[in-house]
This record gives sequence, structure tokens and C-alpha cells, in this order.
Amino acid sequence: MLQALVSVMGVVAFGAWIVAALSLIGALRLVPHGQRVSALFSAGFWQFQKVRQLGGPRVDAHIVRYGWAFAVFFFAIIASMFLGMMLSIEAHEAQQAADTAMLIHSMPPASLES
Repeated sequence: MLQALVSVMGVVAFGAWIVAALSLIGALRLVPHGQRVSALFSAGFWQFQKVRQLGGPRVDAHIVRYGWAFAVFFFAIIASMFLGMMLSIEAHEAQQAADTAMLIHSMPPASLES
């Protein structure tokens, strides 16, 4: 079950990254041609006021979607890391239980009597 959740979180992270990229492209299309690189760097450093100044109020919807998509992306990455740790702990405990069972079954009966 944990493996499926890790996979789902990976798909969510990828989807959020795609939404963020498309939102940023949409916002940059609204910025005048000579100022797109400046807007790109401003968006990368989360300076959205500068992007709004360059593109006008029409970029607000794209910037809000960009911010939410990155929030979902980072949440999915953190959730994947947590689920991966849980999966590792679960696998380690299962291996330990299997090793203990093998050790008990491989002991000679005489050693159990003393």
C-alpha cells in the first residue's frame, strides 16, 4: 500500500510541476517581449510584485496558480520522502522478523532443552 502512495505522490508532484510551468509560461506571455527575462527571474525568486508591474493585473491568475502548484509540488515531495521512510522501516521490520524466524527454525532441538 505504501508503494502505491509513493507512486501517487510522484504523479501528483509531476502534475503540479507541469501546472506550475504552464502557469509561468502563461504569465510570461502577458509580459512585453523585452522584459520577459526579468519577469522570469523575478518569478523564480518569488518577487511577484515585479511580475505584476511588468505584466499588469492579467498575470494575477497565472501567478496565483503558479504559487499553489509549487506548494502542492513541495508537499508531494515531502510526503513522498516521509512515505519512503515508512516503506523502508516496514521492509526492515519484515526482514528482521524473517531473520528471527529463520534463526529459530534452524536451531537444533537439543539447544532448546538446556
